[in-house]
Amino acid sequence: MPKIIKKHGKIALILALILVLVVMYFGIPAGQAAIDNREVKLSDSRDDAPSTSVKYDFEGDTSGTVKCIKMQFCQEADTGGSCTLPTGLVTTSAAIYDTAPFTWSTFTSTNWTPDVATNGTIELEYATGEAGGSDSSWVMGSITNPTTASTTSYVWLNTYSDSCSTVIDSGVVAFRIIEGVAVQATVAESLSVTISTVAAGSCTGDTGTTTVKSTTSANAVDFETLTADEFNVACHDIEVTTNAVGGYSLTSQETTSLKKNSDLIDDTVCGASACDQTTAQTWTDADTYPGFGHSCEHVTGTPCNTAYDWAASKKYRQFACVGADADCDPGSGAETAVMLMIDADEGTTKGKVHYKVGITGTEIAGVYSNEVVYIATPTY
Repeated sequence: MPKIIKKHGKIALILALILVLVVMYFGIPAGQAAIDNREVKLSDSRDDAPSTSVKYDFEGDTSGTVKCIKMQFCQEADTGGSCTLPTGLVTTSAAIYDTAPFTWSTFTSTNWTPDVATNGTIELEYATGEAGGSDSSWVMGSITNPTTASTTSYVWLNTYSDSCSTVIDSGVVAFRIIEGVAVQATVAESLSVTISTVAAGSCTGDTGTTTVKSTTSANAVDFETLTADEFNVACHDIEVTTNAVGGYSLTSQETTSLKKNSDLIDDTVCGASACDQTTAQTWTDADTYPGFGHSCEHVTGTPCNTAYDWAASKKYRQFACVGADADCDPGSGAETAVMLMIDADEGTTKGKVHYKVGITGTEIAGVYSNEVVYIATPTY
């Protein structure tokens, strides 16, 4: 008797399983299948991503002639239950997007019309319909992401053979909002100023009788023995490199006029059209207009003060003198340093400073000297 009961129990179990399978089979709408290989790719997963830049790229294998595609955004994955709108999500401004690297395939973006009236639901409709296929994709832009980071949301996808009523394929895709990682690095402010020697053959002269002296050293200019009624010139290259966004300015000044004890070789006045600390002029006569002056020539970039205009007319001017009145004749003493080089951007520029001196031959014998001071100021 017990054996018979067991046999009947097995039969009852098999029949129950068959019944469940039959119910499941008839519970699937005719012609409806899953969208295989489905996924949604976000162009930006941050909770505070600008809505104008976020694209949702839907992909999957579709079938049949599709006339409607519906995307419903939910907090739940189970399509058999209720759908709760993800917090902060806004789809009412969503629009079709079809620009590399987010492009449509299988379906043609220009054939479809979006309906975004209901927040959280996007419907794309095309009355004529298009045949689905493998690796179908459609992209929507201008969606505001959910605002709760570290949460997963879902999109219920359906394709329809008519105006969003008869389902062909369906499926659920998930996406996760991830808070952006703040990355910070500090670049130290930098400034370098290099004064370089210039060989005599690279220090060009100008109009008038000129003797180009030997190579300068990095921190000295030696005109050697001067010849009356002739100019002697020497050069330095000044290279400035900075990462300051506003570039830099470099001023020039001298401690005194060229001086030996109380004797001076005055700063030049250049000519009948006089130059001074701020105004440059051509300077061609060492006998009538002796003295000490300087100019600037562009080497890398165009950093030299435009008042010089070396390339066009070889203009010179005085160094501003920051010493006492008696040491700065014919200047007024304690003059303000004047711009020699300037650049408004970060990077490297180089200017060639031309130093020039001339005497009449009546100056007191001896060694005359001063110091030229360059001050570089970056603007960060």
